[in-house]
Amino acid sequence: CDGYGRSGAFVYDDAGGEKTGKQNSDSCGERDFQRRDSAAQSVYGVYREGKMKRVDRIIKHPLFMKYIEKTDAHEAERIFCRHNMEHFLSVARIAQILNLKKKLKIRKDYVYAAALLHDIGRYRQYEDGIPHDKASAALASGILMDCGYDDKETDMIVSAISSHRDAQVQDEPSLRGILYRADKLSRSCFACPVEKECDRKTEKKNLQIQY
Repeated sequence: CDGYGRSGAFVYDDAGGEKTGKQNSDSCGERDFQRRDSAAQSVYGVYREGKMKRVDRIIKHPLFMKYIEKTDAHEAERIFCRHNMEHFLSVARIAQILNLKKKLKIRKDYVYAAALLHDIGRYRQYEDGIPHDKASAALASGILMDCGYDDKETDMIVSAISSHRDAQVQDEPSLRGILYRADKLSRSCFACPVEKECDRKTEKKNLQIQY
């Protein structure tokens, strides 16, 4: 197990179907994801057709759930924006709108994977002071591999996650660019009762409804 709790990857074929249940040697061994994945299919039915079924695997992944729970615990009394599933899905939906509006033709499951995982390392910023964009990128890699993304896909998504606070990418016609913009647009600063107390820079606040 690496310093960020990287999980062992299960191997899937290009369509997202599982080829083997064997874990890579870097497995943390926290839980049997293959068993839980199969159980989820029996409870929720057959995974959706196409690549979005890999996104279904992400939200059911034990490490994904664990990291969200850790962040939720740290933010239980937080009065400012939280880093939870509501935020993740807002970012995903706005990023997909930008993707379609700009005709970027970025695969929907890449957009959703990046959005769901972009803040999962927030708890490490609370606990260890590690910037959450970097912590999230490190934690996301193993989850993506577990859920059927190959090395090239994982690298692209992790790159977007690691740069989602870097203003230099905001105008890029890429996954990095739309993730950065969607993250900022997802916040309802215009209606926040504690907006004046927030130390977020004014240029990064969303002060009008756009999406």
